[in-house]
Amino acid sequence: MQNTNRLAQYFVSLIILVGALALGIGLSLWLTADRASAPLPELRYGTALPEAQPLDDFTLVDHHGQAFDRSRLTGQWTLAFFGFTNCPDVCPTTLAVLDDVKQRLAQQGYEDQLQVAFVSVDPARDTPAQVAAYMNHFNPEFVGVTGELEQIRRLTRQVGIVFVHEQGKVEGAYDVHHSAAVLLFDPQGRWSALFSSPHYGEDMSQDMLTILQHYEG
Repeated sequence: MQNTNRLAQYFVSLIILVGALALGIGLSLWLTADRASAPLPELRYGTALPEAQPLDDFTLVDHHGQAFDRSRLTGQWTLAFFGFTNCPDVCPTTLAVLDDVKQRLAQQGYEDQLQVAFVSVDPARDTPAQVAAYMNHFNPEFVGVTGELEQIRRLTRQVGIVFVHEQGKVEGAYDVHHSAAVLLFDPQGRWSALFSSPHYGEDMSQDMLTILQHYEG
């Protein structure tokens, strides 16, 4: 009889412990989500949107050939730039700045909280292999993204990115004109802020540090 009572007490204690752990985990997730839903702190160099904008889904591929959709923007902050690998100036300059930002934040202990994505607006030339080689010039941790032109437009229309393919003088040649802003997506995958050009690593990293420290509290 005593063994039965002890066994019953053991199971009751186990149930209480599991319940307490579940409650603690749930509370932690709720607090994290609640902080992520709060407005961005005031930025010195970037522009925070009055309200974070959720995205409709889109279907692209990363430079490894893996699916890149709305879910790939969740779980961490993402700085995204839209350009093309044949870009002679703005794109390489901006990607170098984003590499600087990522390194500065890593030095502050935030290496795992920021994703950098480069989205091609020239998918006819920018295959996954081409984008992969391009990413390696800047930072192998960057995520290169390409895909069908209509799916790229499905994303860019939602976030105010404009690009135009302009026919060149030589038949079959063309140039691409595009917005130069860097966009920020929050861990819920919502468009939250933008950084207008010109871009400077120190300035952008200061704003990102302000954001990351704000959501730690």
